[in-house]
Amino acid sequence: MRETAPTTAPPARKRPAPRKPRPAGHLVGYARVSTAVQDPALQLDALGVAGCWRVFTDHASGSREDRSELAAALDSLRRGDTLVVWRLDRLGRSLPHLIDTVTGLAGRGVGFWSVTEAIDTTTAGAGWCFTCSGRWRSSSGS
Repeated sequence: MRETAPTTAPPARKRPAPRKPRPAGHLVGYARVSTAVQDPALQLDALGVAGCWRVFTDHASGSREDRSELAAALDSLRRGDTLVVWRLDRLGRSLPHLIDTVTGLAGRGVGFWSVTEAIDTTTAGAGWCFTCSGRWRSSSGS
């Protein structure tokens, strides 16, 4: 009679870690809360986990044009860097503004990564998506 080995369950598979962009430059974070009483801690934690070496934080509505920390973040970015946000709506409230900002970054050789929506323009697919959106926007006369 043949002896059989005891059966054991296969080892549990670890969930893969979210893919992080691997740019040549730095990951620069931008966080925004609408009022001074709101706490940006959740965003700051997520941006830290994403690997941002510096994070700029605004306490202003997304519809305001004069967000000083966003201006500083955009100014600090160099070719090869990536701007990282926790969610798309932290960068801006309107689709045209988002498209203009992201295509402007691409024109400077800067990537964009939205952690929650997993949009990463340093990958071929997402970069193509924003390029098409920008071309559609400019051809529609907006």
